[in-house]
Amino acid sequence: MLNCEEKDPNMENRPYRSLAGSLLYVATGARPDIAFAVGRLSRHLKKPSEEHWNAAIRVLRYLKSTATHGICYRSKPGGLKLSAFSNTDWGSDKDNRHSTSGVMVMVNDSLVIFKSKLQSSVSLSTAEAECVALSLCIHDIMCTKSLLMKMKVKIDAPVIVYEDNQSGIAIAKIKGCQSRARHIDIRYYFVRDRVKAKMIQLEHIETKFQLADFLTKAISTSKFQSLVAKTSVGDF
Repeated sequence: MLNCEEKDPNMENRPYRSLAGSLLYVATGARPDIAFAVGRLSRHLKKPSEEHWNAAIRVLRYLKSTATHGICYRSKPGGLKLSAFSNTDWGSDKDNRHSTSGVMVMVNDSLVIFKSKLQSSVSLSTAEAECVALSLCIHDIMCTKSLLMKMKVKIDAPVIVYEDNQSGIAIAKIKGCQSRARHIDIRYYFVRDRVKAKMIQLEHIETKFQLADFLTKAISTSKFQSLVAKTSVGDF
């Protein structure tokens, strides 16, 4: 695990910030498979240690071994289908116990938006963390749908959002938000209003099929490779 440490004198002559910035550029552009790792590395720009440097080098080596990989877009018969995956790893950051949101928005099973984002505040329950991730996901869906509509592309409603946590799906069914935190309360009503208006439909999916899983945590190599292969990331 990469945790905060004291300033490491061995890092003074190593271009950690430059390397982390370059990895972030690649991740943001076309490599969701390194988004989580790069996000973790980016949290240690002020006081990087040799452990962080070695982790960054491992990501670089992974990129070298998969240099021909990228997001592939392929045409399909019929209209465009918009779908999404939302996931979170509750309290996973040991430095501050913030949760990590993982979001994927797909058009015809090809990625158009992906995010691995540390939540800005501590969630007191899995349901709260899921609510934050869902609100981020639905916001990105609305932006994507708006862009497609401007291009005269019709998207059928509701857009399905896949969740592997029942508490996330239950959010839309609860009559009132149980959190006293205002930011959670607002996000709850944002999610619930979109579901109630039949703009969004939440569907449960088994964890092994949750494509956004590798955006929230480190997982086994076999599971990682299996999920990445399903996200339209592969050889050009």
